[in-house]
Amino acid sequence: MTQLKNISSSLESIVYALSNITKLEYAIFDVKSNLISCTPLYLKYKGKNVHKASIEEVLYQGNVVVNKPGYMKSCTG
Repeated sequence: MTQLKNISSSLESIVYALSNITKLEYAIFDVKSNLISCTPLYLKYKGKNVHKASIEEVLYQGNVVVNKPGYMKSCTG
C-alpha cells in the first residue's frame, strides 16, 4: 500500500482543486491521525493536530459529514 506521505504533493493538488470547485475546506489524515494535506484555511483554523477520536470515528463509520467541526460527539474530551 502506498504511504500517504509519499504522495502528499499529489494529494495537496487534489485538495486545492476540490476546494476551488466546491468552495469547501478539506483535510486528509492517515490512519494514525497525522495530517497529510489540507486547505490553507483549514490549517489556519485547526492547525496540524487533530482530536484523534474524531478521526477514529470516521474510520469506524466509513464516512462522516462534518457540518460543524469541533462539535461532533467524538470531539468531546
